[in-house]
Amino acid sequence: MEQEPHISFRFQNTLFVVAAAEMHSVLPVPELTVVPEQAACVSGVFNLRGVTVPVINLSEQLGRPDGSVQLADRVLLLNGSRGPLGILANEVLDMKLISTADLVPVPDFDESVALRLATRMARLGAQIGWLLRYGELWPLLAAQQQPADTGALRFAPAGGLDALAVFRQRAAALRPQAAAAATAKPLGLAVVTINHEYYGLELDLVREFCELGSVATVPCCPAHIVGNMNLRGEILTVVDIRHALRLPAAAQDGGHSGSVVVVTLPEFTAGLLVDAVIAVLYIDPQHCHPAPVTQSSGSSFISGTAAFDDHELCILNISVLLRHGGIIVNEPAQSALDATPAVHKHSTNIAVGAVTGTTAASMAAAQVDALRPGAGKVAALHAQVSMLLKQVEQLVGFWEESMRGTRDAVAQSDNLKKQQVQNLEQLGTTLGQLRGSTYNNNAQLSVLVRDLTVHIHALGMLPLSSIFSRLPRMLHGIARSLSKDVQLVMAGGELTADMHTCEELADVIKHILRHVVENSLELPAQRVRAGKPATATIHLQARQTTTRLIVEITDDGAALNEPAIKHKGLRKNLLRAEDANATPTFAASEPQVLQGLNATDAGMDAARAAVLRLNGSLQVQSTPGSGSVIAIQLPIGTATTPVIVVRVGNHSYAIPSAAVETTRLVTANDILIMAGHETIRENRQPVSVVMLEELLMLRQAQSVAQVRGSAVAWPCIIMQAGAERLGVLVDSVAGVQDVAVIQHSPILERVRTVRGSAILGTGEVCIVLHPADLFAAARARATEGSGVLGGSAVASVELKPE
Repeated sequence: MEQEPHISFRFQNTLFVVAAAEMHSVLPVPELTVVPEQAACVSGVFNLRGVTVPVINLSEQLGRPDGSVQLADRVLLLNGSRGPLGILANEVLDMKLISTADLVPVPDFDESVALRLATRMARLGAQIGWLLRYGELWPLLAAQQQPADTGALRFAPAGGLDALAVFRQRAAALRPQAAAAATAKPLGLAVVTINHEYYGLELDLVREFCELGSVATVPCCPAHIVGNMNLRGEILTVVDIRHALRLPAAAQDGGHSGSVVVVTLPEFTAGLLVDAVIAVLYIDPQHCHPAPVTQSSGSSFISGTAAFDDHELCILNISVLLRHGGIIVNEPAQSALDATPAVHKHSTNIAVGAVTGTTAASMAAAQVDALRPGAGKVAALHAQVSMLLKQVEQLVGFWEESMRGTRDAVAQSDNLKKQQVQNLEQLGTTLGQLRGSTYNNNAQLSVLVRDLTVHIHALGMLPLSSIFSRLPRMLHGIARSLSKDVQLVMAGGELTADMHTCEELADVIKHILRHVVENSLELPAQRVRAGKPATATIHLQARQTTTRLIVEITDDGAALNEPAIKHKGLRKNLLRAEDANATPTFAASEPQVLQGLNATDAGMDAARAAVLRLNGSLQVQSTPGSGSVIAIQLPIGTATTPVIVVRVGNHSYAIPSAAVETTRLVTANDILIMAGHETIRENRQPVSVVMLEELLMLRQAQSVAQVRGSAVAWPCIIMQAGAERLGVLVDSVAGVQDVAVIQHSPILERVRTVRGSAILGTGEVCIVLHPADLFAAARARATEGSGVLGGSAVASVELKPE
């Protein structure tokens, strides 16, 4: 539905809106000159660079004549065919997007105050604002005139001579100067305050203003990232630019507060946290002064200054500040992810055409990508409607409970009370109808969401045979260059995966096949001496579970060169000496071990990075003389992702269900020590546990020693990645939901532990966590020797696997 921006303001406790298209600027009230025979509604006129501007005072139309003007008042300047027109306002509020459906005719009341001002009103949530239009206001200038010396609304500044001097100074600043008037386009600025300083933001970049709502804190982020908020179904990242301007940080005792200016650059949209939005101002560029030259790094983002009221207005270069002011977060990955090469999100050495087969398929992929966010938003809307249905059910239950006692109490009462009961019963009937219609709408929306999700998901799927069919030729080329003979046996090509997964998976399989041919397969003569066929065989098999796609690459070679791998791992401090001497057969599910793979480890690093981007895992098993097995496990992609929503403090976080093995309750007495780290038993095996708030660096973690021996039971989410398992302790578990994971804007380019955000059924923004990063963070803490739960020795018992 079409929406248009409107400026809202208050005058004498009445709310008004004006279309932004009719607005020229918002000015502090200057001294007004009363002219003879002026209209009763006009306080006076002022000279705006040679143009006379009448200023309307709406007090007469509101039935509250009052000509006094305060220093804090503003003039909204409208543009029209007959010349500029000013409206006196006590307070300019903000810019609002209003749909045409919310602009409704004013009811036809006789002698209505509204009819003397407007013919339409705007619905602004629970409030109503009167829509003022230039064409409807201008005729007021020709209505009922009054002598200049008896006008009830004659300009009367409050505050005495000092205030009058300020009004006169403002008027003088608006008059034309001796030089010719500037012909340059006026510079539009949104005037805001930050730490009692006045700043101007280029209006062309400002999309809207809004109040700071409920914000989801993004973990592992610097302090200038306030968090993500839900702006009418859009996830908006709110940032505090104080640190870039070298201003003191805002006090956060009760959380952040203030207004948000939504700015849009070509590459992203962001919300700027400010103390207040003061005005919208248009100034002549010739009245701007160069920015002062100072040693402060914050001054590099100030493009100039201008006079505003009695203050100096610093004009910010928002584009430069957001791009180069240290706002963008690109955190290095932790521990095992540190060595991950920087691979572009969609880079691959196999052309997209090689995967999709045709240009038309590539175009279809782009169309599917455009549909996915919409499907996710519909799913989020369905969750919110389901929550609304629950609220209606609660309301009906409350009404039924209240009515039980009411009927008994008034059974013998007078007719008036019986009438009240009848009214309540009518309310109950209406609530029942509301419940029924909400239930039906929810059921229909559920079917629509399911069908839409299935169809969009099917559009974006490709058979794995589109990848497999191109591998034999590539493999034979690699083998021929190494004087080796190899055949490729493939199975599972009929399974499907989404297009982006196919792109990444094609590159992963290529790197693994090259690695296997170079490091595991023997030369034909060596194979014959070992009693094997001269031609080696590699099996490529794909299979699928309910939640994961598994691709296994098995060879019958001599296995990976384990001594060389261990030597390289020891040299790079990726393996401990006791681990290197442990066993001749290894399972390399951890990225540290994968980094030690010999000869083509750059390719394997790229493969591992791609698998991690897909939220999957890569496992390697190798037995000397028998070959190796490399398994790739990837979650099955859908328009929505099932997650487990947990609470930590006052915020919600989501862990993808595909990474969760089970959940359970853990008491402090269940936590024992193994190798210096806190662990629990799960299926007779030790599992390390950690407070989720510690991994996310949210707050000072509670000590396990403080709750040891108490009756407190902590919910524990046990995650699994390959052969690894990790338990995270949370405050509570809110349940399981299907959510649309929305990628963050480029402001949050790379944030440790964070995969994206989602909007829950309650409308709350929830941060979706990245399981691989959580494992990496836990490994980093273990490597530091601090103990996963803070390092305190909470027990002297050594836990041994059974």
